[in-house]
Amino acid sequence: MKKIILLLIGLTLSSQLFSQEVVQLYVHEQESEVARPENELKHFEKVTLLAGEEKTVTFQLTARDFAYFNSKSNDWAIKSGNFDILIGSSSRDLPLKQTIAIESTKAAKIVLTRESLFKEFKKSPNSQAIYEQLVQSFTGANKKPETEDEKKVASFFEAMLADMPLNKLILFSGGKFTEETMNGILKALNQN
Repeated sequence: MKKIILLLIGLTLSSQLFSQEVVQLYVHEQESEVARPENELKHFEKVTLLAGEEKTVTFQLTARDFAYFNSKSNDWAIKSGNFDILIGSSSRDLPLKQTIAIESTKAAKIVLTRESLFKEFKKSPNSQAIYEQLVQSFTGANKKPETEDEKKVASFFEAMLADMPLNKLILFSGGKFTEETMNGILKALNQN
């Protein structure tokens, strides 16, 4: 995402008194995969209005306003998805809401560790061949599953392994998957 989103908010003071208001802009990610605050304060501006006066407040949203810090890759990342832009005078008073779709132009780097789940290993773009080899080694097969029975066995093992941390595969493998093997695989995958 390299574009800038420009928001213009018009304010009018309808009372006959002088007033000061703080206009606050919050961002809410609708489907977050990481722990994030419900609404994140991104911008605010203090506005002074005289009786009957109109003013326009302008906010510029950039990629950073939608990013979160990915502790595994030690970098900022943006997940594609729907975000709510919320505007009001406080976090409890947000009467203006607009949903926008954000398309990330850079996939978040997946960094695998000993504690990464087996299903995370499958999602890593460079690990598909190694992932399939590991499933084959656990099923005792020396080739990709071809028959329906072989596919069922492979599917069973994948489901069983999905939520297991990689370091537990060493214990579970009966010697087929060693500490050295895991360290070598992690090093190779995380270099790309």
